[in-house]
Amino acid sequence: MKRLFSVIFVFFLLISTVRGADFTVDGICYSILKNNCLGVAEGSVIPSSGILAVPRAVDFGGSSYTVTSIDSDAFRGRKDLKEIKLPPTITSIGSAAFNGCSSLSKINLPEGVRMIEGWTFRGCDRLKSLVLPNSVEELEVHVADRSGLKDLTLGTGLKYLNGQKAFAYGHKLDLLTVNAPECTVRELNCQTVVDNGEQIFFEAGSMSISTQIRTLVLRGATQVFEPWIDGKVCKFASSCTVYVPDALLSSFRADPSWMSFKAILPLSKYKK
Repeated sequence: MKRLFSVIFVFFLLISTVRGADFTVDGICYSILKNNCLGVAEGSVIPSSGILAVPRAVDFGGSSYTVTSIDSDAFRGRKDLKEIKLPPTITSIGSAAFNGCSSLSKINLPEGVRMIEGWTFRGCDRLKSLVLPNSVEELEVHVADRSGLKDLTLGTGLKYLNGQKAFAYGHKLDLLTVNAPECTVRELNCQTVVDNGEQIFFEAGSMSISTQIRTLVLRGATQVFEPWIDGKVCKFASSCTVYVPDALLSSFRADPSWMSFKAILPLSKYKK
């Protein structure tokens, strides 16, 4: 009887462990982390709908666990994944977690995630829009390289954006929305930048791709400020139209640091 029990135990242990995961529940593979936390690991089963909902907590083997991360490469190359719903307990997303998910078009990033690691959304052709939570402070290299990303919203925690570093050469956004009180931008190719913070700064780049912005909307500006880092004027200014709060229009137009822009117009005239 003991021998039979041992065989059965080993059998269930084998089927509950997939591709290095410690166990599997409801088709989702997990790796055990510290403090009764779990990471979503490689090998999870994607429902036929293409929509996967990750739970915030899992019970297994008499223990309760909290799901706090998506492991590196967890869904790499999974073309059957169309949408993933992450719980508010997620604080970490590993590198290349969704690399090559060419059908992925929707994902929510919970508050608490501090960094989007490298190559996370590389090759996500159908991912057109992405909203970063306020907790994100850094974008690692090529997070959305070769993706379909066109609309990006930055939370209040991201204060520096290097477009070439984050998206690689050849990227082009249609809309970037900035929510940090202050944010510095470098090497960005974007049609329209909407700044909801008080100040946005531009750093002249030395790379082969310099910043290219056609429309700059300063919704949150409370006073005139110097937009150039170290006084170096970016070349894009001469082809960029700036919209400023109506009450500050005359002040912006009179300030020498803004005279290099194509035009300074009142915010009331801006049409998305």
